[in-house]
Amino acid sequence: MKKPIITITTLGLLAILSCGLLFYLSCKKENDCSDCPQLSTDELNFICYNSGDKVVFKNDSTNIFDTLTIYIKVINPTFCSDPCNKPNGSVIANFSFSHLLKSGGIGIQSHNETPEIGFDGPSYNSYNFPLSGNTQTVTVNSITYNDIYSVQIDSTTIVSNGDQLKVSWKIYYSKSKGFVRFFMVNGQTWSKL
Repeated sequence: MKKPIITITTLGLLAILSCGLLFYLSCKKENDCSDCPQLSTDELNFICYNSGDKVVFKNDSTNIFDTLTIYIKVINPTFCSDPCNKPNGSVIANFSFSHLLKSGGIGIQSHNETPEIGFDGPSYNSYNFPLSGNTQTVTVNSITYNDIYSVQIDSTTIVSNGDQLKVSWKIYYSKSKGFVRFFMVNGQTWSKL
C-alpha cells in the first residue's frame, strides 16, 4: 500500500489558508466598543442642539420668519463591531427649515476631527463648512456671542449651480448657542431671534 506524500506546496497552501481563516474569524468577532475612543465632552457640547429643538430666524430684509427644526441628533460609536477598522465615535444633528435652506446637518465624524456643517442645495449639490480657526465676538439682535465661528465658501460656485436662493455662502455659528446668522448668496441675511 502506498502512503500519500505531502509536498511542501501543499503544506504552504494549508498554512496560507489557515492564516486567512484566522484573520477572517478575528475580524468577524464582535467588539463590545469598550475600546472605542469616545468623543470628548467638548466635542459633544459643540453640537448644542437636541432632537426636537426649534430656533426661530428672521429675514433681515423681508421680516419673514423661519424655524430651524432639529429632527434628529445621533451619537454613535462607528466601526466598533468590526475590529479590523479603527473604531471612532461620531455625532450628528440633522435639521431643516421651511424657507431658508433645504436641509442639512452638523456633525463630528470622529474623535479629534473638525466639526462640519453641511447643506443640501435645491439641485442636490452639497456645501460643506468646516468649523475651524479662531472664534470672534459678534452681536446679533442685541445679543453678544463670544464664540462665533465665521465660515464661508466661494459663492460663485453656488451661483453657477443655480442654488443661490436657498444656500448661504457665509455662516455665523456659536459653539455654545448654535446657528446665529446665515448670509445668503442673494444678498439677504437671516438672524437668530
